[in-house]
Amino acid sequence: MDLTMIDPIWWVVLVVLVVLLVGLLVWSGRRKAHRTERLKGQFKSEYDRTASSASKKKTEEDLERRTAHRSKVDLADLDESDAESLQHHLDELLRSFVDGPQGAARGMTQLVERVAAARGYDATEGSVLDLVSVDHPEQVAAMRRSEAEMQKAKGADLTEASRRTSLDARVLAERLLAEGRSGHLKEDVTEPPPPAARRPQSDTPTDAPPPPSAQEEPPATEPNRGTDASPTSEPPTTDGPQTGTTTG
Repeated sequence: MDLTMIDPIWWVVLVVLVVLLVGLLVWSGRRKAHRTERLKGQFKSEYDRTASSASKKKTEEDLERRTAHRSKVDLADLDESDAESLQHHLDELLRSFVDGPQGAARGMTQLVERVAAARGYDATEGSVLDLVSVDHPEQVAAMRRSEAEMQKAKGADLTEASRRTSLDARVLAERLLAEGRSGHLKEDVTEPPPPAARRPQSDTPTDAPPPPSAQEEPPATEPNRGTDASPTSEPPTTDGPQTGTTTG
């Protein structure tokens, strides 16, 4: 086939198509890189934990799904009685750790889900912890890692893994309880308090001397004393006859 026989307009069309294709590939690559950077910054350790057991594409699709679901969930405050009951259960689990570390650790992770569910985190799409990870990614990742290690550990390692799981779950449970206390959400949306009223500034500059009334009055001087008495002043002259003069 003789390429010289092709109409030049088709060469122009071909070049334009190639440029458009290259531009589309570059844009798509930058868009994916931006999404990856955004999700890593948002989920932090939870991104790495999720990516360790799934492909990058599935990981980011999962995290995007969590974010979209979380945006539809309205959290609620906890009633004071419910908060006290959950806090009491947490304290009991902490006391039971000495007699049964593994059971206490499991109970602690279950308590986290109970508190989250009471706050309004639902599991209609994925798990409750998936939704909590949108707001507390570092704490959820730490607890899930510790729980996975506890399931594999044996002997003395099991006790240590149970201790770490209990500690991580306790941190997350206490944070969710603190956020769910009555009035917490209302405090978050209120406007900041107005700044304190500034004291009116005086017209007198700060480096100006105090007013005359505040200064010490100069000592009163006696009248008709002539010159001031000072160590360097000459003694006053008298009106009497001067010594050494002759009388005519």
